[in-house]
Amino acid sequence: MQNLKKLLVNFIIEEGIMRYLLVVLTIFLLVGCNGTIESEVNVSDLLAGENKIIKSDLYVEIPSCTSYEDSRKPSKSLLEAQSNVPRVFEGAEFVESFSKEFKSYAHFSIPTYLSDGEKMSSTQLNFIFTKDVYLAVSVPKQIMINLQKLKEESFGLNDLNMKFKIILKNNTKSDFNFNLFSTFYDDKPIQFSSCKLSAGNTCVIRLSDVSTEVATNSQIAYVMYKPGE
Repeated sequence: MQNLKKLLVNFIIEEGIMRYLLVVLTIFLLVGCNGTIESEVNVSDLLAGENKIIKSDLYVEIPSCTSYEDSRKPSKSLLEAQSNVPRVFEGAEFVESFSKEFKSYAHFSIPTYLSDGEKMSSTQLNFIFTKDVYLAVSVPKQIMINLQKLKEESFGLNDLNMKFKIILKNNTKSDFNFNLFSTFYDDKPIQFSSCKLSAGNTCVIRLSDVSTEVATNSQIAYVMYKPGE
């Protein structure tokens, strides 16, 4: 009789934990997930002023990489990300899934169009340079439409809160001078400041919430200006 009581108590506890986990998972899916786009940009490409396709990395935060029923199988959220991300970003390719610091991610490679702004991509992320600007960011309207369609269809990837991180690499033999606007420079907030990146060095530029809002509303978020402009 005592053993039966213990089994009953353990069953109730396990059921309670499982229900709690399902509630947490549901809340996570309802509020959406974070997606960080990391792009490595060479200074030589900005100075050359030639249109080209570069690769960016998209990291989508998911509840888990593996199924809670069988850890040898991918989780439902990972399968949904693999299915839905290419519907949002044309040409997206799944790379891997991994866990880091108690968070799980689905990693994708997405094409990014680096151009002079005269002919921007209507389906891929745009990095723009002009005679006055080294780098600006714009998300085409079609990407936001694709995301909205998913939001209306299902809970999988229903809200993707995008963040942008640019890894600027000075692969030239000269120092690179530029002005930053409304960004974070190596995690330091910048409203407007002159910067210098020494030859051979790398820095990380992260768009502010304001710049991100501009970029994801079919506008152009100006990030890096040429000196004197």
